[in-house]
Amino acid sequence: DINGREHVHYCTASDSNPFDSYIAQKILFIDELRHTSRFFTYSTLLSICDCRTVEVSARYHNKTMLWQEVHITSPMLPQELFTNLGKHDSIKQILRRIHFYVYHYKDCEEYKKLEIEDNSNNGITRDRVKFELFKQKQKEKFPDFSAYDYVDIL
Repeated sequence: DINGREHVHYCTASDSNPFDSYIAQKILFIDELRHTSRFFTYSTLLSICDCRTVEVSARYHNKTMLWQEVHITSPMLPQELFTNLGKHDSIKQILRRIHFYVYHYKDCEEYKKLEIEDNSNNGITRDRVKFELFKQKQKEKFPDFSAYDYVDIL
């Protein structure tokens, strides 16, 4: 909502025609992406995540996409979503298009989020999420504790 709803095109990964109502919004929000999505294939997502002008399929006529940001929600990491790639595809193609991950969780009765920046083109693992979550919780408990001290603990 920081950019205003009129600037966000929202669709779910299960939509059969997710871009029918697209009207040049600058942010694309794809909700609940799973490996069973029929429309959002690996090659479609590669094009979408390039954030350049691309034409996508819509019900009555194709639409030219003009977004500048893409947000995707999924209970799965990219490496878990795309396990059956063709011999000419690599998981690194999508990973290099992802700049950061946001992990949402509930701590007691409070909703929180953890942002993990990743410029490695290797993606993150569930262990990395657990470790970053551990660091965040420790920082909340002990604000003067340095992030560099975690290396010594492990």
